[in-house]
Amino acid sequence: MATLNEVYPVNYNVLSSDAFQQLDTTGFKSKYDEMIKAFEKKWKKGAKGKDLLDVAWTYITTGEIDPLNVIKGVLSVLTLIPEVGTVASAASTIVSFIWPKIFGDKPNAKNIFEELKPQIEALIQQDITNYQDAINQKKFDSLQKTINLYTVAIDNNDYVTAKTQLENLNSILTSDISIFIPEGYETGGLPYYAMVANAHILLLRDAIVNAEKLGFSDKEVDTHKKYIKMTIHNHTEAVIKAFLNGLDKFKSLDVNSYNKKANYIKGMTEMVLDLVALWPTFDPDHYQKEVEIEFTRTISSPIYQPVPKNMQNTSSSIVPSDLFHYQGDLVKLEFSTRTDNDGLAKIFTGIRNTFYKSPNTHETYHVDFSYNTQSSGNISRGSSNPIPIDLNNPIISTCIRNSFYKAIAGSSVLVNFKDGTQGYAFAQAPTGGAWDHSFIESDGAPEGHKLNYIYTSPGDTLRDFINVYTLISTPTINELSTEKIKGFPAEKGYIKNQGIMKYYGKPEYINGAQPVNLENQQTLIFEFHASKTAQYTIRIRYASTQGTKGYFRLDNQELQTLNIPTSHNGYVTGNIGENYDLYTIGSYTITEGNHTLQIQHNDKNGMVLDRIEFVPKDSLQDSPQDSPPEVHESTIIFDKSSPTIWSSNKHSYSHIHLEGSYTSQGSYPHNLLINLFHPTDPNRNHTIHVNNGDMNVDYGKDSVADGLNFNKITATIPSDAWYSGTITSMHLFNDNNFKTITPKFELSNELENITTQVNALFASSAQDTLASNVSDYWIEQVVMKVDALSDEVFGKEKKALRKLVNQAKRLSKIRNLLIGGNFDNLVAWYMGKDVVKESDHELFKSDHVLLPPPTFHPSYIFQKVEESKLKPNTRYTISGFIAHGEDVELVVSRYGQEIQKVMQVPYEEALPLTSESNSSCCVPNLNINETLADPHFFSYSIDVGSLEMEANPGIEFGLRIVKPTGMARVSNLEIREDRPLTAKEIRQVQRAARDWKQNYEQERTEITAIIQPVLNQINALYENEDWNGSIRSNVSYHDLEQIMLPTLLKTEEINCNYDHPAFLLKVYHWFMTDRIGEHGTILARFQEALDRAYTQLESRNLLHNGHFTTDTANWTIEGDAHHTILEDGRRVLRLPDWSSNATQTIEIEDFDLDQEYQLLIHAKGKGSITLQHGEENEYVETHTHHTNDFITSQNIPFTFKGNQIEVHITSEDGEFLIDHITVIEVSKTDTNTNIIENSPINTSMNSNVRVDIPRSL
Repeated sequence: MATLNEVYPVNYNVLSSDAFQQLDTTGFKSKYDEMIKAFEKKWKKGAKGKDLLDVAWTYITTGEIDPLNVIKGVLSVLTLIPEVGTVASAASTIVSFIWPKIFGDKPNAKNIFEELKPQIEALIQQDITNYQDAINQKKFDSLQKTINLYTVAIDNNDYVTAKTQLENLNSILTSDISIFIPEGYETGGLPYYAMVANAHILLLRDAIVNAEKLGFSDKEVDTHKKYIKMTIHNHTEAVIKAFLNGLDKFKSLDVNSYNKKANYIKGMTEMVLDLVALWPTFDPDHYQKEVEIEFTRTISSPIYQPVPKNMQNTSSSIVPSDLFHYQGDLVKLEFSTRTDNDGLAKIFTGIRNTFYKSPNTHETYHVDFSYNTQSSGNISRGSSNPIPIDLNNPIISTCIRNSFYKAIAGSSVLVNFKDGTQGYAFAQAPTGGAWDHSFIESDGAPEGHKLNYIYTSPGDTLRDFINVYTLISTPTINELSTEKIKGFPAEKGYIKNQGIMKYYGKPEYINGAQPVNLENQQTLIFEFHASKTAQYTIRIRYASTQGTKGYFRLDNQELQTLNIPTSHNGYVTGNIGENYDLYTIGSYTITEGNHTLQIQHNDKNGMVLDRIEFVPKDSLQDSPQDSPPEVHESTIIFDKSSPTIWSSNKHSYSHIHLEGSYTSQGSYPHNLLINLFHPTDPNRNHTIHVNNGDMNVDYGKDSVADGLNFNKITATIPSDAWYSGTITSMHLFNDNNFKTITPKFELSNELENITTQVNALFASSAQDTLASNVSDYWIEQVVMKVDALSDEVFGKEKKALRKLVNQAKRLSKIRNLLIGGNFDNLVAWYMGKDVVKESDHELFKSDHVLLPPPTFHPSYIFQKVEESKLKPNTRYTISGFIAHGEDVELVVSRYGQEIQKVMQVPYEEALPLTSESNSSCCVPNLNINETLADPHFFSYSIDVGSLEMEANPGIEFGLRIVKPTGMARVSNLEIREDRPLTAKEIRQVQRAARDWKQNYEQERTEITAIIQPVLNQINALYENEDWNGSIRSNVSYHDLEQIMLPTLLKTEEINCNYDHPAFLLKVYHWFMTDRIGEHGTILARFQEALDRAYTQLESRNLLHNGHFTTDTANWTIEGDAHHTILEDGRRVLRLPDWSSNATQTIEIEDFDLDQEYQLLIHAKGKGSITLQHGEENEYVETHTHHTNDFITSQNIPFTFKGNQIEVHITSEDGEFLIDHITVIEVSKTDTNTNIIENSPINTSMNSNVRVDIPRSL
């Protein structure tokens, strides 16, 4: 028997027992990423196509990812160059997905044509069953045979044969690929053609990438490089021509034609155009490493109208004439409302979509459709409750309902988020009132998509809606990668105070995004984020028929002139009629953090900007001194009172060039020209003696291998004499061939300084207790100083000091209540899905964690200190070190989040390690907004009063990123005992504890009232109330359907009921929004118990699919009988009249003539069920069901005369709706009689949420 204490433990804020594994990883994006990582791991090792097919098969067969998205995933990793020594064929890999059977694998595997056939037929409204017959079979067989020969040769490392077959295959594909778009199937064959074109382009990539192994000469490689460009061009033109020909069929602007057109564009985008957009990236001449191109293209739903048929619009006035563009990320939906003078009808009058598109400044903007506009009559305006949207929890489906009383009234909108939660808005008339009927329209995003915005026509009240979708995989933040080439659509940027962003007059279908038509004098602003310091080449993909000019600026660096040539047709000609090309702007060192670049068009000649690409070089994590060049052309004044010419705690440089003049001791001005290369001494100082006269100093001609960098230029004079100067030009450079010098301490005073610091770590000479003011971070700083002592000069002393600092580190670990504060041990940490452990950072001796921007998943670390580790009436210190943090929130909670602070810690580099008693990190610096930044080291305190061992509040510690562009690198985290509380402090903490305890007990009372009745209902399902045992013999589907859980962990379908209870269980943890919390654990256990009961019910039922969870599978249908979903969400078999029926034949194993059986049916209307049995079906049992509502009826137990029974359901008079039907064995102890349950049930509409009965087992 499950008890309340068992399912609802007393412990405060507990996580579920499996919380480490219970991340929200069930969504498409998580599964897709998981699959990509598996692909990348195998591909890097030189895996064959069949190996990747095995990986994909798991996701395909479970239905987690559809075959088309699997192929897109494969294509995304084929640009990755495998490890040295392996030859992996990208062409044969993709072919193994198109035609898996030609390799003899997976005998039940469908080829991609079979998978896409239903979708293609729906798009083009043409039966393509005979498509394969229309393909030239002789040429097709020749193609497959050559593919097989090439693949076998590659697999066997027979490169001579592989080269021959590659050339043969290229020849066949060049001449015969048109067989896949035969006459009559020019559009229908397009998805197949695109798949084979993938293989052709990748085949040429194989020839270039594997040229040395395959034996191609340099001349042959040059030919292949030209040919791959021509092939991409030709295949792209063939696809776009056929696509546009198909699009021409939808020229009418009425609603019906628009819906067909929208569906055609949607399907072709997913099946064809997304592939075409990748083809240019297959050219290794420009894409030498793995490539990730983001898509911002949109697809739209059909126009849907939640109104009666006689009020639906069909005219062209509501059809949008503009192309739907990506707007940014949707963060809020609002609906304006109006009420008539009588106060009887209140409806939505418009939609406001609010978007987030300016990450660094956290700006939002909105797009309105008919928002708060007056269409007719006297209205009072208002606004419904807004629906806020978390950036990493987008909307994936919508449901709009209008309720009617002579006119549109009582509108409501319900949305489903990615994690299964819901949001809603409604327009409720002030007086309430009865409504005739509700009209509901629902729409869901295609797999892998999210809602970008909702469009409504401007002409009338909200009768006409279109959902515009974009890819879930398109992140809010433009995050650079040190491993991949990243391409970002230009439309992810914005134009500020220079008019609106304009697009070309025609849509561009082949880029995965809409290019920006940058007008003369307009500046595109593009913001991005880097998690690591690295060098990148920045380039643009553009189109310009006459060449053009412009300017480029990265952050606050100098303006750079751009002379952009005419784009040639080396790759593709877009639908806009211009050719796309690449233009390299330059190479730059980009430090970790947020950045902005600007591209200004400064010419009357046109320029279309498609995307901005970042090509990474090696990471500069090991040489963080490198930084962007700086140029200062403005005048810099210095004198005795202000001697600093330039300084930076963020950047340092190897080469400095100064021009100007100076005056000292009353002399006349003299010219000053100084050209310095970096010094070699560890303190980075270099002195230039300037005499009374013109100075031209040239120190060093080149960088030296062991040189260090400047980070400060100061003018001084040995005496107290006056001096002043003017710098008219200053240039600061880096030469990128220096290295970091590890200091070596060899002087006796340095040993003395370090020894003093080691001794100061301890509270006494016994050295068994740390000093109270010593942090874990400072211990590691002292360790680094000890390590820098010279072995040759101080070998003995160094060994003794190292023993002491090791002891200090052990004591630090013992006193730290956090487990793994340096992340040497992760067992106690809860981490966001994308948080990673890293090492080798100049500001940390130990490991640290990187909290990246929360692009797709929350970014956090969390740990709880149990109550048993604490002492009563004690103050505890919480401390840690943040190397770099932007929008990182520290939360420490016992009685209610006592510490909650968002910190901004700027990116800074380590200062040279010295023997002095200072850290290698810098002092607090100014942020971009000139406000004082937070220090790298934080320290706070929290007070603990009396211990609550039963409730176990403990101390909860967490760091998380709270803005989309935030990030952090942290380590040396501690919670340690400080001191006993004073009497006054004890009284203060007692008051806080009393308030906390009162709220805690109230919450438990409320939760208990909610879950106890459900607990009792579930206990009643099972024999001996054992949830792991068997359900009772009299349990029916009806019993399960009447059990209402307070909320749902996940929901897969739209449920237009929005009458939520006043109190909702907190499914997720209060801090970690992607992990199941204590209430979620309760619901999960309830759902598991119901799932087990449902499974047992299914196994008892002799009828297959008696609950119609898989439509009408296993049933033979006649007439108009069909599966349908009712307005309340109920799935039923509908027999509309007496001419429709459904039949199923069942066969009983281990048949017993004496075994009794019973029929139970839950239905509405008048119908009959007959069961025919015997050798010739001569025996008939009949049961009649006649009710005006959904009610369960059952017959008297009976026996069968044979093991085969035919069950026949028919309507007797009008509509007959069957919710479920069962035929079960009757226990020999059962004494049930024929009864009708007269309590109608509602299986979907409820005050809480319906039990999530599985729809597929």
